[in-house]
Amino acid sequence: MTFSGFASDEVRRFDIELAGIKIGELTATRKKIDTLVHYYIESKVSFWLFVKVNVHHIQTAVYHEDKLLHSTVKTRSNRGDFSSSVIWDKRHYVVKVDMYKYKHDGVIASSINFNVMRFFFDEPKNGTTVLADGYGLMAPVAFLKDSFYEVDVRGERNKYFFKEGKLQRAIMDSSIKNYEIILRKE
Repeated sequence: MTFSGFASDEVRRFDIELAGIKIGELTATRKKIDTLVHYYIESKVSFWLFVKVNVHHIQTAVYHEDKLLHSTVKTRSNRGDFSSSVIWDKRHYVVKVDMYKYKHDGVIASSINFNVMRFFFDEPKNGTTVLADGYGLMAPVAFLKDSFYEVDVRGERNKYFFKEGKLQRAIMDSSIKNYEIILRKE
């Protein structure tokens, strides 16, 4: 399936900033087709951090009603190509992760109703865990106050700020360098 027809669907654009300097862009798209909801996120960043860092990141997810059917992450960078997938096989989710300095193969037995990609469109009001797609792990989500959530992914605490149900900003904790994702004022 191609996502070229997404321009007429629900699209949100964000800037990616490091220390207040724009280093890239992120586009999140949601498309509904019958009982399926398709999510597509693409980001590109380029910055200097002792060496030139270039990253092209694509995530996809498909839900049937409120149940995740599959999620994929593909990252191309000047440090290599990486991927992860979480796929429902009618019994459980099969997890295969080969990311930068992290590998994980396994299963998730419980139903997944919310993944990190959905933050770009929905507040996780009813859940206590979300799928951290790139790690293939369920991560705790905490409601802190006034539409402010925190997700703890292996000790990295990502923060999401909403206004009137719409993501305004996310602060991403990273082992390389923390960065922000900020909704564009269009």
